[in-house]
Amino acid sequence: MAFSSKGQMLQKVLQGWAAAGGQLQHEALRDVRTFCNIFRRESGAMVFAEVGDESSFMSWFGRDVAESTIGRALQQLPGGNDFGRLVDFAYLEIERSQAIRLDHVHTMIPKNNGKTLVPISYERLMLGARFPDQSPAIISVVRRTYDINIKGLDEKIIKSMPEDAVMQ
Repeated sequence: MAFSSKGQMLQKVLQGWAAAGGQLQHEALRDVRTFCNIFRRESGAMVFAEVGDESSFMSWFGRDVAESTIGRALQQLPGGNDFGRLVDFAYLEIERSQAIRLDHVHTMIPKNNGKTLVPISYERLMLGARFPDQSPAIISVVRRTYDINIKGLDEKIIKSMPEDAVMQ
């Protein structure tokens, strides 16, 4: 399947990753890392190593929550253990293959007080990468959008995400 994102942000990150050969510190990734979250495996768990200032995670949860996630496992994030286990499979696949993955997702996740579940539709680009010591890393870029295609999912459900949450 061809890369099908309409989002310039995802395309720019993919181009930077390719030019960098997956090396996180390469200058080709410098300008686009602000959109990215960087993960690594620590003590068996996938943890946040970096949260981009212009990332979907930052704009959805806010700076205090986003910066507090650095060093935390996916299971400790808003959404809890079930969410962490669900997404960990995709991270494990990219960690092992050092490849590319583009997912279209619709789900409900916490917003604001952490108790209110809000519908969210997004595309997530995951890229295998390497830290300077050559240990594996994962770049994750999320773009909240109505431009997703999930077989059998009605467009009304996709568009149930609040309009002000859509990213360019």
